[in-house]
Amino acid sequence: MITIDNIKEEQIEFFNQLEKLSSSPKSFIAEISDLLNIARTAVYARRNGTVFISIYEQALLNEHFAKFYRKKFFSHYTRKVRFEVSSISKHYTVHKWLSDTLQLLTPIAKDPDAHIYYTGANLHLFYNFSTPKLAAFYIYWLHKYILQSPEYQLLPFSWKRMVQTEEVKLATQIWKKYQEISSTEIWTRYILITTLDKIKEMRRDKFFESDKEYKALSEDIIEIMALLDQQAELGHKIDNIHAKYSLFSLESKHESNCAIIKYGHSSSFFDLLNNRTIMMTTDKDFCEAQLREFKQKIKNSKPLSSTNRTERTRILSEYRAELMKAIVSAN
Repeated sequence: MITIDNIKEEQIEFFNQLEKLSSSPKSFIAEISDLLNIARTAVYARRNGTVFISIYEQALLNEHFAKFYRKKFFSHYTRKVRFEVSSISKHYTVHKWLSDTLQLLTPIAKDPDAHIYYTGANLHLFYNFSTPKLAAFYIYWLHKYILQSPEYQLLPFSWKRMVQTEEVKLATQIWKKYQEISSTEIWTRYILITTLDKIKEMRRDKFFESDKEYKALSEDIIEIMALLDQQAELGHKIDNIHAKYSLFSLESKHESNCAIIKYGHSSSFFDLLNNRTIMMTTDKDFCEAQLREFKQKIKNSKPLSSTNRTERTRILSEYRAELMKAIVSAN
């Protein structure tokens, strides 16, 4: 029988294994503190098992200590769950990641009963591809800031040039597939601001060919508000009346970007970490637990459907006002 003591013991052993793998000149506690961005006292609490580590923290640790065994341990659950972890790099390229994502969504889009449940800390992955300009920006940003691809370091951003790339064309196809699948989404006011911050960072670093590029991207982010409003009112995706749509608003921030996909008799859980690392599992019990957690978040959220039009107008207007304020402050 699994007990809390068993789980604590496994977590302590997990940290013991990580400490053996550490090659940092810093102390192990300092290394973990910097990696997870938490106080050293909080590291000690996790180290001795008095505080359970989160899924997000677990993923960061496993990515950092790449030599560690691939059988992932999560203290939230009573048994080990195997995750496939892929990190975008010069080996697992952006093009390959986009191709794999499109390949994943294609059969799911054909299932009329398929459903995607999505919540996140940043702009929902698929919405990064919702317009050619945003798709071009996100892929450029991945190459320049995350992968630090040499060919992008001195190359200014031009969406007209980027939209001609195969990567942006794949991203556009991914968005079209997502629009064919029923979805339930939880949004917060912080989501769009984080994306705008990326755009402002590039503007500050003078990586736009002109201010027109910056303004065009800002306008596209604002337009996402109109898309959410339309779909929530209709109760389905804009281009597919058979793809149902539900929108919820939550005040608190999320710590990661998660999607649960249900199709046929299968379920998949995805977590996008650090904008480049993808965790995925089809473990049935884990996916069901994540779906229960998602539905609990819905209970704590505000529905923004057609039956709650006044509240939706108020909340989306607040989102829009915050975005406009951020855009004006950057000028």
